[in-house]
Amino acid sequence: MSQVVEMQFEHDEPVQPSRLNGQYYRREGPDDYILGRLYALFAIGGSTDGFMDLIAPGVEFHGSRIRLQGAVGEEDEAATREQNQRFLDHYVRIEIHSLKHLAIETLLRLFVGHRELPQCPWLEISRVTSSAKFKEAVKSAIVDADQEQLEREVGHLFFASDLMGDQYADDDREAASNLAAFMRRFAWTWLSEARSYNSTKHGSTAIPGDAVLDIGPVGEEPTRVGEGDSLAHLTFKNDKSANERRWSLTTRWIRPSEAMSTIVVVRHMLMSLWSIARCRYGFGDRAIKFALPPHVLSPETLGSGESRASVEFSMPLFVETIDVS
Repeated sequence: MSQVVEMQFEHDEPVQPSRLNGQYYRREGPDDYILGRLYALFAIGGSTDGFMDLIAPGVEFHGSRIRLQGAVGEEDEAATREQNQRFLDHYVRIEIHSLKHLAIETLLRLFVGHRELPQCPWLEISRVTSSAKFKEAVKSAIVDADQEQLEREVGHLFFASDLMGDQYADDDREAASNLAAFMRRFAWTWLSEARSYNSTKHGSTAIPGDAVLDIGPVGEEPTRVGEGDSLAHLTFKNDKSANERRWSLTTRWIRPSEAMSTIVVVRHMLMSLWSIARCRYGFGDRAIKFALPPHVLSPETLGSGESRASVEFSMPLFVETIDVS
């Protein structure tokens, strides 16, 4: 018979911030996880044939074994590889978009939690469990922030400017200004693409593809609205005054070069922020400064080689009557 045991923990003294900081900063940071998924993207998307050759005979891991499936009803090797190529394309399109947003959200949460240099950033980050409240915090602390204040906080977190004194050079200030611009760009991206990100994160409701959309009057040359790797998902807007919910099919084009560049930049920013925080709170001995001058890369040049067609298009589908009582 099972037994229910009630347990109560009491502390003679409150938990000290240094103890929590020790648990939080003692190991490497979240940039390692982002890097691991980035490696997988490069292996699968950048060396597809090599990846398929590796998996084809079967790979074992923790007692399980997996190998590439053959095409149903086909013995032909070419048909099998074509089927697996479609499967990997499906994965890559979702993973690029999903990893970009995961990386950005991780950076935003660490930035907001560390920006005021609190005694225990882990506690500050963990307090914010409401998605709506965190979006408000991102908008206030980054998107709508005073430029001088944002640059000062970026300097503290990515350059340890508050610890460097006279060693904080003008070149660092220029790079800090550039990183502040990246923070605004990433925050705006995360806020504006939240629905498409959620469609990959919650229930995998996004449909990957390579959509092409042309619009124009009949008989005239149409205008190319969007093309290339894309995700389609359902969205809605509530009209409470009419008791209606208006549904649309929304297509978001991924822009792989911009997404991959974003992941790489964000990963370096995470590595820098984490290494400096470990030193600041007494659990690291090597701070990594990520200096990115605007002449090397700026938000304006991120993914500049890709098509400037629309990144999102919504087509109305139907109106649903809703009960607002």
